[in-house]
Amino acid sequence: MFNSLEEQIDYFYPEMIKKNIPNAITILNLISGSIAVIFTFNGLLLYAGWMVLLAAVFDLFDGAAARLLKVSSPIGADLDSLADTVSFGLAPGLILYKMMWLNQFKEANAYLPYDLFDRPIGWEIYLLPLVALWMVVAGVIRLARFNNDPRQSTSFIGLPIPANGLFFAFLPIIFHDAIRHTGPIWDAVLNILSNNTNLTLLALLIPTMMLAPIPMFSLKVKSKNWKDYIPQIIFLLIGIVIFLNGRFLVVPLLILLYIIYSLISLIIRK
Repeated sequence: MFNSLEEQIDYFYPEMIKKNIPNAITILNLISGSIAVIFTFNGLLLYAGWMVLLAAVFDLFDGAAARLLKVSSPIGADLDSLADTVSFGLAPGLILYKMMWLNQFKEANAYLPYDLFDRPIGWEIYLLPLVALWMVVAGVIRLARFNNDPRQSTSFIGLPIPANGLFFAFLPIIFHDAIRHTGPIWDAVLNILSNNTNLTLLALLIPTMMLAPIPMFSLKVKSKNWKDYIPQIIFLLIGIVIFLNGRFLVVPLLILLYIIYSLISLIIRK
């Protein structure tokens, strides 16, 4: 078939590049999630949240690129899961951990006499925020199931891990918005995110939904019939309305609506 080594290179090299374009985009997802972790370590939670969003953009486009180029491989699927573990499990888990730690630190200092403010905080301040790491465990289990479940090729069973990651990544972003705005809605947001009881409930509830046997629709474009995407279109319109009135509240609110819609749909079907 090939008369020389040069002919083999000319044939296989473009194919190799084409096959690895989706993997390169997946690597960008991983790098974005890793930078989010670094930002979190340095207390830059707002920037960490934006990096998780960037990781989600890359996660959306690596699958689109694979479908467009008609390439796929088991390595690509495993690479995607490993990147998602960092970007939508570990990074948002650490963001929530840091938020809860800061809340607990402020509460501890509030009860200290003025002359004891320089006293080191005890080890107990680190315990409650560890509940945030449940999303890492649930995320890994969810991805392992996803990779071995043929039923999830066009839809999902359980909350997708990127949705979980974006929900928690946007908490410091909307907290930043709430500080800069006034009104009952923003005051309520500040009170919710400043209370570790509320954050603990979210840390247990949202990641657990990744393991729940609940069918959920996908944003992937698989059909040319627009009627197959009526729920997605409705959610898009709702998202636009929320964004115009509540800015980045749109992300966690849409994810909550997504969960509620899926639960109601399951109950109706049964």
